[in-house]
Amino acid sequence: MRHLLVIGCCAAVAYGLHLVYRGQFQPSLPGSPTQMPPSDAVRSVSASSILVDVGELSAGQKAGRRITLNNHTPGPVRLTDIRVSCGCVGMDLKGRLIPAHGSVEADVWFDSTGRGGDILKHLCLSWTMEGSRTASESLTISVKAFVRRDVTTDPEALDFGSVPVGESRFRTVRVKSVRDTNWAIVLDPEVGSEWRAVIVDSTPREAFVQLHLQPKAAVSSVSRGVRLRTGDVAIPTFDIPVAYTATSHFTVTPDSLHFGAVTCSAVESRTLRVESWCCCQNHRAEQRGTTRLDEGRTQAHRCSGENRCDDGP
Repeated sequence: MRHLLVIGCCAAVAYGLHLVYRGQFQPSLPGSPTQMPPSDAVRSVSASSILVDVGELSAGQKAGRRITLNNHTPGPVRLTDIRVSCGCVGMDLKGRLIPAHGSVEADVWFDSTGRGGDILKHLCLSWTMEGSRTASESLTISVKAFVRRDVTTDPEALDFGSVPVGESRFRTVRVKSVRDTNWAIVLDPEVGSEWRAVIVDSTPREAFVQLHLQPKAAVSSVSRGVRLRTGDVAIPTFDIPVAYTATSHFTVTPDSLHFGAVTCSAVESRTLRVESWCCCQNHRAEQRGTTRLDEGRTQAHRCSGENRCDDGP
């Protein structure tokens, strides 16, 4: 019995030494600060802060904070990857190899260009023990900021409603700035060729902008932001939320056909109505036509009225 007790004590001591070697157990010494791990499991690498608050910024401003990455293991650790939830955050490392029981400094930064309001983004660090083939570990660092809205729009969002494909619609928005601004407004290249922005009037602190939409394909219930660029370094970009539906020149009634169970060699037919708006030479003459599908036979498309454009615009 005494031999079993001795063997059990030796096993417990050996397991405790193993945990210390792996960095999964850190005895606290009197008077030394205790660093709490960011999760339930103690990692081999920790950060001096897992929430980096860069404070309040103006639009277009870049700010950062310096943190320290600590290696709690008796061997060197190599940082292998940095993943970000947004291109507006990043980390500049002083080195990717952290020595045994050592540390390395890192600059965490946030770029407020095109952002506004409360911001919370994330970076995920991955690392492995130098020379080890074991799976890598990871640590998430969050970046917090508040971006002042130096530009406001009235209305805050634009609703274009239903716009036929190929036709153009525009809405006017009043853009106001907290400072004198160069209103050389152009669309961001990523917006696409369906959009066009025109300044109709401006003063140093406000501008009236017409936003034109000419859809190229039918889409339903689009909600997106249209990014505009100014000629001002302090306010390089701002977004206008828009909503619209691009409709086709054709409507089909009903929008689906149900034939049910059909026996072999039987002929079943359903009728649908296709309506279109015919346009000639970009004139606005509207000629309604119908196409009838019945028992597999298709009648030729016919436009009511004369097949010519009116002389008017």
